[in-house]
Order: sequence, then C-alpha cells, then structure tokens
Amino acid sequence: MDTSDIIRLPLVKRKRNYLWALPCVGILHGGLFSYGLSHPPTQAGLDLFMGFTLNLVLLGWCYADSEEKQIPITRWLGLALLAVSVVGVPWYFVRSRGFVGALKGGFGLGLMFLWWGPMTVVAATLETVARRS
Repeated sequence: MDTSDIIRLPLVKRKRNYLWALPCVGILHGGLFSYGLSHPPTQAGLDLFMGFTLNLVLLGWCYADSEEKQIPITRWLGLALLAVSVVGVPWYFVRSRGFVGALKGGFGLGLMFLWWGPMTVVAATLETVARRS
C-alpha cells in the first residue's frame, strides 16, 4: 500500500490527540497497577509495559511536532525519546525551541504530568471498588 493513500490528520489534531492520550494512559496504568498489586509477579512487567506505552505516546507527539516545525529528528534523538524519555524530551525541546522555549515547554509538559497521578489514583480506586462488588 502506498503511504500517499493514507488519509492523515492535520498536525494540530494529531498533536492534540497525543496529548489526550497521556491521561488515558494514566487511567490504564492505574487500573493495571491495582491489578498488579493483587498479583505481585506481574507488577514489574506491567510497569515496564506502561512506561514503554508512555514513551510511545511522547515519541508520537514529538514526531508530529517536528513535522509541523520542519525540524528533523535524528536517529539518536529518536532512540533517546523512545528509550529514555527523561533525557530525550528535554533534548528535543531545547533543539526545537531553544533554551527559553524548552523551559516553557517543559513547564507545560510538567503540568500535563500532574494529571498522571490523579488519573492513576482514580483508576486504581475504581478497579478496586469494581473487584470488591
């Protein structure tokens, strides 16, 4: 199949979809975390899976953003974004926005991750209540 046949969402919508995916991954992580607490052998695998899922969402957002700003992502930056997002995302922000823009982008991303904790707690609580019923 030729990739030109694929209908692509506008970049702004793709970036917004990735940002909406972050709290959804948080909710999923909370449910799986609660499940993992009652099944300890699976906890490490679930945490690894959810970390990888979060990295994929961040990688998708960075690629959509780089396409919008027409800044290529090098092989090493792509690897850092996927494997070690704690290093890769700030590296991408500095590269694409400069140092001051990276601070602003990092602050915005930090605010987004503030939702991660509450989403995880809500999902874990709902899963626990559902299991007791």
